[in-house]
Amino acid sequence: MKDIAALVPGFNEAMEKLPGTLGTYNDLTTSLARGTLSERSRAEIGLIVANRIGCSYCRWVMERVAEHQGMTQEEIFFASLGISRGRRESAIARLAKRMVEGTDAAGNVNCDPRDARMFGQAEIAEIVAQVALVALACTVLQALAPRATPVQREA
Repeated sequence: MKDIAALVPGFNEAMEKLPGTLGTYNDLTTSLARGTLSERSRAEIGLIVANRIGCSYCRWVMERVAEHQGMTQEEIFFASLGISRGRRESAIARLAKRMVEGTDAAGNVNCDPRDARMFGQAEIAEIVAQVALVALACTVLQALAPRATPVQREA
């Protein structure tokens, strides 16, 4: 996710303006650096979250992050839909989609029953943290999204 600051001018400055955002972003980034998710899996989660949020600028940024991780346009397209290449990656994608779509009434995030044995609690926590990191980044990106300017008509 450090790629975002390199891609988006003013990203860090925008986070500094929102109370607690920069600290939270840095804490999540630091924690995730010690995790087991691959950079590719993190990029796939970014694509899923951005697609579910529906912000075209967020999708564009997450696609650039995915390209930086070596993903092809076809892989980016499928990852945006939550479709991945391997069994574990597909399980990560399903869990990320469930998190973005919502939790149960008690606020719990539940794995798809077919995936429950695939992850330990630490891995689930890491996926939750990655989804939170991307959602936070997308909140900042939405504020920075280029706005279309109306075309001036000649009188």
